[in-house]
Amino acid sequence: MQDDLKNVQAPVYLPLTPAPIPAQKQPPVQKRPEKKEIQKPAEERKPILPNNEAILNQAKEAFEKKQYEETISLTQAIIQGKNASWLIGFKTKRLLNRAKEEVEKRDKLAKEKIREPQKIVSKTLPEPPVFLPAQPAPQPPKIALPAKQTAPAPPVIKPLPPPAPPQVPLKQAPQPQPVKYFPPAVPTTPISQPKIVYEQPKLIYGQPLKLKPEPKRHLKIGLTFGIPATIIILGIFGFIYYNFWVVPSSCQEGQINADCICGGQTRTSGFCCNNIFSDYDCFFTKTPEPLIETLNLTMNIDAQGASSGKILSDIVNAGQGILNETARIVALKMSDSPKKYATLDDLTNIFGIALPDNLKANTQTFNLLVYIKPATKEIRLALVLKQKDSSLTEQIMTAWETTMFNDMKPLILGVPGTPATAKFISVNYNGGLFRYKNLPTKTTTINYTIFQNLVIIGTSKNSIYYAYDSANRNSNAANP
Repeated sequence: MQDDLKNVQAPVYLPLTPAPIPAQKQPPVQKRPEKKEIQKPAEERKPILPNNEAILNQAKEAFEKKQYEETISLTQAIIQGKNASWLIGFKTKRLLNRAKEEVEKRDKLAKEKIREPQKIVSKTLPEPPVFLPAQPAPQPPKIALPAKQTAPAPPVIKPLPPPAPPQVPLKQAPQPQPVKYFPPAVPTTPISQPKIVYEQPKLIYGQPLKLKPEPKRHLKIGLTFGIPATIIILGIFGFIYYNFWVVPSSCQEGQINADCICGGQTRTSGFCCNNIFSDYDCFFTKTPEPLIETLNLTMNIDAQGASSGKILSDIVNAGQGILNETARIVALKMSDSPKKYATLDDLTNIFGIALPDNLKANTQTFNLLVYIKPATKEIRLALVLKQKDSSLTEQIMTAWETTMFNDMKPLILGVPGTPATAKFISVNYNGGLFRYKNLPTKTTTINYTIFQNLVIIGTSKNSIYYAYDSANRNSNAANP
């Protein structure tokens, strides 16, 4: 290869540092006709430098022919010359690196073809095979000797010792431990000799691959049953936590004082009535309960946005359709959603009546009654108030007599004028004490009576007597 480098000469007129050329493949260099060199004196001659570009082209051709060692030697010669341009040097180093990579790949492929000796997998070692003695080497043909000479004795050939059985290297395949043999209790069919199975180990670049040991049985059982059990337990605790700690429970019917859900809303105060949240007592979301058991029929009147005159007119019109003497509870509906019936405050605001504050505070619930007597076409209103403390009722009502007529005047149907009597007068009826004040209008008066814990206020003698008799009948039936 050095002789080839000596034969390569650079043209006389080419510069030492060639101009940069593109990375494309160069066309073959056309050889110029040789010129006869003019002999110059020895002191004028200059050393002829090799053509680096030609050497690079020769290295490329060797690389294409997969002669990587020759490519490496040619490119190293250009680099060691230290007279190549930067472009030639760059191309040379790149070609040198590619050649080295190809050499490394080839060496790796050669190493991969090397295989370790087969590993014996069987638990028991077979008996060593019976090795036959080596056959003696063939004797050389006998050469006829002259009669005078005697033939030399043939050399004695000793038989070779039998070869030792192959041994497995301790580093690559550990010696299997001897397995104890337990003879069967009852003789059975002869046991066949164990078969020897040779397992070819997986190799990576000529080295045996380390296989992961199989997981133990108890670990498999734990993973199989432990994970589903853990998921179920966490789901149960999550459900309990979500429903009893995170999400409030549903509200109970009536007044609430804790965080709960009613009708899609979550609040901590107010009332939950029929799964509808309300700011008022659930008692007023239902039809008023009768305070006198026999007077349990209801007359529903829509009072939503209606005036007192309209409400009184609706009560009279509804009463005219009844053909027998009776008294019914007037249920004034204030709203539909949520449903609400008039409270005692609503009643006083609708009709413009006034009740003493101590009487309102002592009132637990009430009934607005309409008395109907078709024979005389009498329709009158009455008010029944259930008291919390009946011992204070008489004192409260006696003090209210001075303003009772004016305070209850809007409930007196008709046009009442000046009372015929200046003060309230007492009268006994059926074991009860009644206080009344007569009015000029026929069958019209203002009166009241106290029966147990009930205060009955009427606007006519017939209305209050009818309510009292109904309450008295209930009491006599309960206490015969």
